[in-house]
Amino acid sequence: RDEEKASLIAELTAQNSRLTTQLKESSATEANLIAQLEGLKDHDKRADLERRITSSMHDKDNLMQQLDEANDRI
Repeated sequence: RDEEKASLIAELTAQNSRLTTQLKESSATEANLIAQLEGLKDHDKRADLERRITSSMHDKDNLMQQLDEANDRI
């Protein structure tokens, strides 16, 4: 019976060790994925900002053209 207990303890200790290793790997993977996600968010924000700037520049060009046309009529 002591041998069974010792065997069970050894098995549970090994399982605990495997689970601890898997947990560490999982935590590292999670941290990596979070960093990638933040990078994608930053990239998305930059792309959105570039689109907004381009749109704003087009609006400015249109307004300048309208102003020039209005000044020509004066």
